[in-house]
Amino acid sequence: MVEIKLQDITKEFTGEEVIKDLDLTVEPGELVALLGPSGCGKTTTLNLIAGLLAPEAGDILFDGESVLDVATETRGAVLVFQDYLLFPHMNVADNIAFGLKMRGEGEESRKRKVHDLLDLVGLSGYEESYPHNLSGGQQQRVALARALAINPEVLLLDEPFSNLDANLRADMQKFIRNLHLEEEMTTIFVTHDRDEAMLIADRIAVMNDGIIEQYGTAEELYKHPQTDFVADFFGKANYLQGEIQNGEFSCAAGDLPVHEDLVAPGIKIEEGKELAVMIRPEFIEFASATEDDNCQVHLEGVICEKRFVGERIFYEILVNGQVLQVTVLPPSEFEIKEEVELVLDVNNLWYMEV
Repeated sequence: MVEIKLQDITKEFTGEEVIKDLDLTVEPGELVALLGPSGCGKTTTLNLIAGLLAPEAGDILFDGESVLDVATETRGAVLVFQDYLLFPHMNVADNIAFGLKMRGEGEESRKRKVHDLLDLVGLSGYEESYPHNLSGGQQQRVALARALAINPEVLLLDEPFSNLDANLRADMQKFIRNLHLEEEMTTIFVTHDRDEAMLIADRIAVMNDGIIEQYGTAEELYKHPQTDFVADFFGKANYLQGEIQNGEFSCAAGDLPVHEDLVAPGIKIEEGKELAVMIRPEFIEFASATEDDNCQVHLEGVICEKRFVGERIFYEILVNGQVLQVTVLPPSEFEIKEEVELVLDVNNLWYMEV
């Protein structure tokens, strides 16, 4: 298993910086997602690690050794492209064995490895099939088997599920996660799908405009985003703006307590400091008559929107001139124009710069 480090990486295209002083460390055997919108630099970063591109500045280290002067084919990293790039004139067995043949491995050895790899990816018996006879998920598995045939130390995946329908995506997400664990490889994959990254990755690097905005676990990014970009990328969020007065956060919802462990890094809490407090819609609940908890803040509002979406009900509630989004599990008896009391758990507040 390989540790990968990117140090102060800069990459330019036609004089424009697309990667800007980027630092990233992937631990040995870790599965990391590069997540962000189109054009943020995810695939460029993956291609730099693979050796398909060279940076203008910075270094790329595998286990502490620079690989900038190491050829792509000898880096020990293999890249599976978004479009799989299977050879249409070759059957499945020949596609998988292609890299082995180029290395001069004998026919019997190639056959054994192809057999073992097809068993690994659940395609035993497909040796003689051709790519055009396979489904998208099957083609993807063949591409993975071909990549694994050369025993890579690092597996790189560029939007591996973008061409699959929803049900097949879910199956392949689980498959990739299990394959990563079984083969004990350092794995990096590119995606623009937040849920996909949260489901599969050990850690997620959120990229925006050529930089990493935040790097951490799914829970850290969701509950404790360091920027509003990360907060909004990970789902719906409510923001209440205000300032510190007498040691509390004064905003439209009233005076809220401020705990140091619920404040974004680098923020100094001081009198008159302007901040925003973020709370996710699912961390706001409707009050019940029996609730009495010192960790709760109670608010009164009026329901102005209600939308049923199967496993969730989305509300918009007007509180002191500000609309709060609230998400609850069905059933719910509350209706539009009804006056309600809401409960905020102070442990799920997160204070950020305005």
